[in-house]
Amino acid sequence: MKKNILVIEDERNIRDTIEDILELMGYNVKTAANGQDGVNSVIESQPDLILCDVNMPILDGFGTLKKVRKIKDANGIPFVFLTARVSEKDFREGMNLGADDYLTKPFTKDELLHVVETRLAKRANDLLNYENKVQDLKEDLKEQEERMRKYDFANSHVLRAPVVSIIGLINLLLDSANVDDQGIILEMLKKASLELDQITRQLGAILTEEDNNGTTGSN
Repeated sequence: MKKNILVIEDERNIRDTIEDILELMGYNVKTAANGQDGVNSVIESQPDLILCDVNMPILDGFGTLKKVRKIKDANGIPFVFLTARVSEKDFREGMNLGADDYLTKPFTKDELLHVVETRLAKRANDLLNYENKVQDLKEDLKEQEERMRKYDFANSHVLRAPVVSIIGLINLLLDSANVDDQGIILEMLKKASLELDQITRQLGAILTEEDNNGTTGSN
């Protein structure tokens, strides 16, 4: 899929030259003659990369970058300054605002393409890492949901069954006047109690193991 690049440059000759080079390399290119038009273009159709001059009328490059970084879903778009100013102050100001790179005028075709390809590759890698993290979170969520499903199952079926039996047997024992019946009921009561004890021990071991794993993972 062709990448979309926005070129924000007030000097027409430079703007046209960049557009021609990038289009010959297979990129889709949009242009803007000032920062405000560039911001509007970002809002309308978010590009994959922005090349922006620093010294421009209406809205300069620094102001453009500030506005772009405030646009929803556009904060991560690679932003490269095109500038003849290379002072340390300008460099720091741009980087502090969130610029990804600088391209000093005059630049060659190879320098332009190198910056474009490098920043697009980094962006693609960042997006891939993000998608992998999201996938990992989804898998973790599925595991948690499975644990909860098993836990709910234990509570609603395995654990509840002996509890109901014990309650019922206790009621029978209280109501029974026959010694033989009481003996049978006591044996059943003992069996149900042992089942309940075994289930609660297993459940406790599972929860303890999960807590230990969580503690270990946090360290």
